[in-house]
Amino acid sequence: MNFSEKEVLQYVAEEDVKFIRLAFCDVFGRQKNISILAEELPRAFAYGVAFDASAITGFGDETHSDLILHPEADTLTPLPWRPEHGRVVRMFCNITYPDGTPFECDTRSILKKAVKDAAAAGYKTYIFVPERAPKGKVSQLMIFGANVISVEGNYEETFKLSAEAIDRFGWYNRNAAINPYLMEGKKTVGLEIAEQLDFKMPDYIAISVGDGCTIGGLWKGLKDLYSAGFIDRLPKIISVQSTGCYPINRAVMENKPWEPMEENTIADSIAVGVPRNPDKAMNAIRESNGICVNVTDEEILAAMKLLGSYGIFGEPAGVTGTAGLKKACEEGLIPKGASVVSVVTGNGLKDTANAIKAAGEPMKLKPELDLLIDAFKKAGKPLE
Repeated sequence: MNFSEKEVLQYVAEEDVKFIRLAFCDVFGRQKNISILAEELPRAFAYGVAFDASAITGFGDETHSDLILHPEADTLTPLPWRPEHGRVVRMFCNITYPDGTPFECDTRSILKKAVKDAAAAGYKTYIFVPERAPKGKVSQLMIFGANVISVEGNYEETFKLSAEAIDRFGWYNRNAAINPYLMEGKKTVGLEIAEQLDFKMPDYIAISVGDGCTIGGLWKGLKDLYSAGFIDRLPKIISVQSTGCYPINRAVMENKPWEPMEENTIADSIAVGVPRNPDKAMNAIRESNGICVNVTDEEILAAMKLLGSYGIFGEPAGVTGTAGLKKACEEGLIPKGASVVSVVTGNGLKDTANAIKAAGEPMKLKPELDLLIDAFKKAGKPLE
């Protein structure tokens, strides 16, 4: 939905918003945030908010340490947590120099330029999603100018329609399960794990699995590093799927060809009953002498809450690997003392509805201290 600055200011006033998170990304795509009070928002819209760029990786040095954040009204998103009073919202920002010149390392500006150049060259983007796709994901796609088609069907039906449209209209197919360049991109998961661990491999890597693209790319990246001599051993892969949809794990566990399954899980990104990269996924599990773990939706929600206690906010599909790791430990599938990397593949802001389901609704009461004390007593959480 597109908001004007006037509409955002009205929303902030009517919904008792107290804090605004101004979001942007560093040159590696990592999200950063600066918080301001609601009463500072009019000035932020008019003049921007200055920050010290020298503290952001790849952003600056002493020659241009001051940069300006300009919040974009149409990126307004209410966040699923609240301070003691009021609400918190987020807006993504454009970055400029103090004189208004766009900052060349602003990833949003780079993306906008790419979209603008693509449009100028006559390119358009069409993205097909199943109707169950969380609104958070869909809104991001639409904000970036894509033509989003919500299909009244499951993943397989959505994929089939996209394939038919590609054949009919001659579009370039960027589906991760089909386009080989996407597999090359996903192997950076393995490259970054190696780099961040100083090329000392863990014993296991746990990852959620849907189409099979990410686990296949991860394994390819690790094998490339091993072949080039950057690492001296390969880890075992822990493939984690939902008990509501696990065609790849079932095939490996039963040592049979994979077969389609129903898609019954809250983890929409891995609810893939007909995977498009099953062979590469199964090869990764088998070649690494890995293990398969299937987890329930309840275990996925518990993993969301567990990771949240460590300051990590993942969507259901993103935390499924961690849910599987926890279950594997409980079932004795991983030796005590083994080193493990658990990959969180998606941000929780993509699916705030299930985040609330995992964490619970906030405590609601009238602004009276006695009611606050009583509410905590009833909840078994006495105030200290």
